[in-house]
Parts: sequence; C-alpha cells; structure tokens
Amino acid sequence: MKLKTKILSVFLIFMISSTSAQDGSLVCSYWKADWTGWLRDYYCMLTVDNPQKSENFSSISGIHVDGYNNSNVDTVYTFAARDGTAKVIPTRICIQFPNLRDLWLDKLEIELVTDKTFNDCQNLESLYLSHNDLRELPVASFAKNSKLKLLDLGKNHLKDIPNGIFTTLAALEHLYLDENHLKLLNSDWFATLVNLKELKLAKNEIFELQVGIFASLDKLELLDVSDNHLTVLNSNSFAPTLVNFHTLLASHNQINAIDPNFFHIASGLANAELNGNLCIDEAVTDNHENLSECFDNFDEAELSCTYMNGWLTFYFCMLDIKNPHGRDDFLTISGNHRNNRNDSRVTAVYGDTTRVGYVKNVPSIICKQFNGLLDLYLDGLNIEIVTEKSFEDCRMLKSLYLSENKIDYLKADTFKNNEQLEILDLGKNLLTFLPSSIFASLTNLKQLYLDDNSFKNLVSDVFKTLKSLETLWLSNCGISTLQNSWFDSLEELHVLHLENNEISTLQNEIFAANRGLKVLNLDNNKLKLLTASSFSTRMDQFTEIYANHNQFEEIDKEFFEIAETLKIAEFEGNFCIDEKFENFDENREENLAKFSLCFKVTFETTTVVDSGNSQWNEFVRFIPVFVVFIIFVKFGL
Repeated sequence: MKLKTKILSVFLIFMISSTSAQDGSLVCSYWKADWTGWLRDYYCMLTVDNPQKSENFSSISGIHVDGYNNSNVDTVYTFAARDGTAKVIPTRICIQFPNLRDLWLDKLEIELVTDKTFNDCQNLESLYLSHNDLRELPVASFAKNSKLKLLDLGKNHLKDIPNGIFTTLAALEHLYLDENHLKLLNSDWFATLVNLKELKLAKNEIFELQVGIFASLDKLELLDVSDNHLTVLNSNSFAPTLVNFHTLLASHNQINAIDPNFFHIASGLANAELNGNLCIDEAVTDNHENLSECFDNFDEAELSCTYMNGWLTFYFCMLDIKNPHGRDDFLTISGNHRNNRNDSRVTAVYGDTTRVGYVKNVPSIICKQFNGLLDLYLDGLNIEIVTEKSFEDCRMLKSLYLSENKIDYLKADTFKNNEQLEILDLGKNLLTFLPSSIFASLTNLKQLYLDDNSFKNLVSDVFKTLKSLETLWLSNCGISTLQNSWFDSLEELHVLHLENNEISTLQNEIFAANRGLKVLNLDNNKLKLLTASSFSTRMDQFTEIYANHNQFEEIDKEFFEIAETLKIAEFEGNFCIDEKFENFDENREENLAKFSLCFKVTFETTTVVDSGNSQWNEFVRFIPVFVVFIIFVKFGL
C-alpha cells in the first residue's frame, strides 16, 4: 500500500509541475512607500514565469497591503523567475493595474511587443524597456499611451522604427533609443514630439542627420548622438531656434564639417562634447576658435552640371558632385543650359565617376530640380547613404543605377514614389538586409540587380509585389537556401541568375510559378540533385541552363522532357557529367546519352512529418505518466 501511495504521489507531483511549467505564473509582492523621497506610493514587485510566451493570463496573484487594492498600484518593477521566462509581456499587467504610471520591464530578454501589450495602460507616464531583445515594434505599440513622458527603448536590437509609432505621444519629454542598430533616422518619428526635451541616440550606426529631422523639437535641451558615424553637423537638421538647448553630445563620430549657423540657433549651448572627431577633438564651450577647420570644411560642398545634347530630343546633365561630408541642404545645382533649354528638359543625369571620394550620399536636390528625370546613373561613386528623401521627387524615373557603391542599408520607403521604375540596379554594394516592403511600389519593375551583396538570406515576401519582373540577379550573394515564396509571384520572370552562391538544394516547386523562365544560371553552387519537380510542368520557353561547377550526382531525366526547347545546357565540372552543350537541341538524343551516369535514380517525393509539432510534443511530455501507469497495473498496486 505504501508503494502505491508513493507512485500516486509521484504521478500527482509530475502532473502539477508539468502543468505549472506549461502555464506559468505572475506573482506580485506588494509594498507601500511610507517615507519621503519616493515619487510613487504603492508598488508591485512582479515575478514573471512565462515559459510558453503567453500574452494572456487570467490574473496576477499576491496579497495586498491592508487598505490597498489593484487600483492603487502606480508602479510595477518586473523580474524574471528564471532565464527566458519573461520574453513576452503579458497584457494582464495593464489590465489588472489600470492606474499604473511607471512600468519597469528592463533586463528581461523581452523579444515581443504587440499592438495590444500596453493598450490598457492609459495612465502610464514612464515605460522602461531597455536591455532587452526587441528587434521590431508594431506601429500601434504606444497608440493608447498618450500620457507617456518617458520612453526607454535603449539597448535593444532595433534596426528600424515604423513611421507613426510615436504619433500619439505629444506629452513625451524623454526618448531613449541609444545602443540599437539604427542607421537612418526618419523625421516622421519626431514630428509630433513637440514637448521632447531629451533625445538619446548614442551608439547606433547613424550616418546622417537629415535636413529637418529635428525641425519640430524646438524645446529640445539635450541631444546625445555620440558613437555614431556622423560626418557633418548642419543647422538645417534642427528647429529654427533652440532656446533651451544646452547640451550636445557628439563625441566619437567622424565629423569633419560643422555649419557655423548651428551655434547661432543654439545660442544657449553650454556644453558641446565633440571629442574624437576628424576636424575637432575636444569639448567646445563659448569660444568657437577651435572650430575654424570644421567651419571651413562646411563651405566646400557644391553640385554643378555640364549640360549636353544627345540623340534626337535627349538632353542630359553630367553631374559633378563635391560633397565629401554628405550634406543634403543644397538649394540648387549650378550650370549653364544649352539652346534655351531648362531643368524640365533634362531626362538623364550621369554622376561624374572622377569624383569618387567626394560623394557620400544622394542629395535630394537632384530629383527636386530635374522632376522630369527618366534615367539616373549614380554607379561607381562610392555612395554610402541613401535616404527616403533621395528619390521621392523622381516620380517619372524609369531606370536607376546605384551599383558599385558602398550602400549597406535601405529603408522600407526608399522607392515609395518611383512607381514608374523599370530598371533598378543595386548590385555590388554592401547590403545585408532588405525590408519586406522595399519594392512595394515597384509594380512596373522589369529588371532588378542585387548581385554581389551579402544577403545570405532574404525575407520571404520581399519580391511579392514585383508582378512585372522579367530579370532578377541574385548572384554572388552568399545565399545558401532558396525560399519558394521568393519566386511565387514572379509569373513574368524570364531570366534568373543564382550563380556563385552556396545553394545545395532546389526544393520541390521552387520555380513552379515561373512558366515563362528562359534562362537559369546556377553556376558555382553546391547542388547534387536536379529534379523536374522543382520546375513548372510546362517550360515551353526555357532555352538556357548554366549549372557548371556544382556537385551533381543525379539528374532527373524528366527535367529534359519538360525543358523540350532547351538550346544551351552547361554542366561542366560536375560528378556525373562534365560537358557543355551550346546546341543541345540539334543533337538532342545524342546529347542526352551523355547524361547516362546521372539518370540512375527513380525520383519520388517524400513527405517529411514535422516531429516538432505540438501534438508530438504533448505525447512525449506525458510518456512518464504512461510508464507510471503501466508499472501500477503490472504489479497490481
């Protein structure tokens, strides 16, 4: 009987502990601040145990101090019960404490904030989310928190922030975005923050403070942009007057030019930390004599055109760019027009490649001044910075060439106004990531060049709007795995370049939607197997395949049956075939015979069951329960 009792006890303990581990818990330890110096009155020390990353809890347990209840809680400090158990913020916190004013959620490894997380915290004044693992935020994250005065998002992994995320935060006075991975700022982030006093952007990867980026922040007192990649400090980035501005922290950038007018609009500036820059390496107070080199460098920038007549009505500008510090405050491009022509007649602009080293960004004045521009050639200029304003006025642009530059980041709305674009060349840059909506407006795009970047992988829906795309270059990008969703929407695709990658597998139906495919280049990958199931069942336009220097051991003979129009088939340097066929169709049967070593396998589609699904996990979790039950029955206990 004792053994039976012990086994039943083990069984019950296992059931309780497994249920507890699965569901998690929220527990408050309440206390009242009854001495002076505390800003708030009634506190909850909240322990979060949320291993299942659930947003929904029915309650927060805990015993209140006598005379107090949930409505009295004005501050919550949060702790994780153990590592990894507070990665998602339960909505129950804001629901249970409707009068919460301060919420501390720092150092919890939080990965996810939804558009509902803080909806019920409508009295919140301070929100601390620093030292977490946030990589993105929904646009409505703080839509219901109009009373916020302090928002700390520092020390996360944010690369971008959606436009409009701070629209409702007009009362905000302190915004901390330091120690993230931001590269390009957007004026929409700050447009409604008219009461902002303190802005921290230190230790990001910011290259530029665009014109008007802080134009609405006329109450700003402190700005920290230290430890970024800034090269110029321009007064046009700020509000026309900065009466209360007293501290600028801009140490350890690459600043080599400063607009003298900045110190006129910020007349009350008492502390400007500029240590570790190119033209200045010390703090600046009232005496600006040590800034003479920075001031002189600021006046160097100039854009000028040499205008030329081309064939028929073709009229173009050879653009000489002298802008080593990346300024974007140009009012005009100088130059003398020919034959009574004017800016509106310019249809093409060619950047002068002899000016490499003098070009850092794409000045927005190019598209503003030549609003009838059709072709823009800015390749080979070592450009580093492209912003959402660079091309917003090029609404008629047909072709844009940005290859052979040093661009490593593009915002989602970079091409939002370029609906007429047919050719976009971003090849030979330093891009590692593309936002999912970056091509959303380019429904007329026919040719896209992304070769010689370092993507390795791309988001699944990055090409979904490119319904008209005919040519796509993804060669030499370090890609190891293809996703079916990349090509599903590309029904007009004719030419696809995937050479010089690390691709080892062509999945079933990877090119099934590309019935019009004519040319496929797979040279220099790690492919071992080629099957007909990777392609459309009809490939009546397919004429060229390049698959040299892979590791092919097996090739499905049916592939050649669906590719009945094939003219060029190059398979040099593979295991089962080492041939190039320039006129494959002229001696088709004879050429097919040379693939005999490859035609050795009957190809079947195998369905792999996902052993990680929830039903399997539930079964495995209760195996010990069944073992206990069998022992119980076996011994007749």
